[in-house]
Amino acid sequence: MRLPIVPEGMNFIKIFLGLFLAFYVLGINFGFLFLFLSMVFLLLFVFCMFFFRDFPRKITPGEEFLLAPADGVILDIEEIEKVDFAGGGKFKVIKIFMSVFNVHLQRAPIAGKVMFIQYKKGKFIPANRKNADIENEQNLIGIEADVSNHNLENKMADKSSKKVYVLINQIAGIIARRIVCRVKEGDEVKKGEKIGLIKFGSQVDIYVPQIFDIVVKKHDKVKAGITVVAKLKENEHA
Repeated sequence: MRLPIVPEGMNFIKIFLGLFLAFYVLGINFGFLFLFLSMVFLLLFVFCMFFFRDFPRKITPGEEFLLAPADGVILDIEEIEKVDFAGGGKFKVIKIFMSVFNVHLQRAPIAGKVMFIQYKKGKFIPANRKNADIENEQNLIGIEADVSNHNLENKMADKSSKKVYVLINQIAGIIARRIVCRVKEGDEVKKGEKIGLIKFGSQVDIYVPQIFDIVVKKHDKVKAGITVVAKLKENEHA
């Protein structure tokens, strides 16, 4: 039976468990200081077991829904114009803050094909500080989704193919120093599939095309693959 732990966390867990055992043995033989340090490593071991947890999750069904890509709290919702990728156009950006207590896996908010991945080096300022989403290290994942099943008049891309683009931006923070991307360009992803991880807390943004209505608001708590953050507009159906 597989432990409900993400593979990326196993090295941390093994290291802190090993240090706990080593210092505990030293403490038995050489005194309180080593025992104290062993307790510190035990706490770090327990924390990592909690932080890197990955229990099974039932994904919310419904092709008309966009799901949250991360667990956390919505920091803000903004409207921007994004033109440096295929399709261009205006988007609403839902910014999700992840504390160290949240599950840190990112999941695909919609089924589709990974069309591009853009990694950008940057700073490690707190995620809730202004411009953190611009200045910090980040990884942008672009998913092309087929909405032809909904008979939509696509306003964001090639009308004959009925494709839209949804973007997920993994953003590092003051503690988070490691962005993990589990997908590559050309991969087909299912809705709710695990696509990445940010170690030790930060921010994840989802860029929502105009053919979706946002159904969450600032300060709402969301869960990756479970919470519906946007729904296809009713007037987009033929």
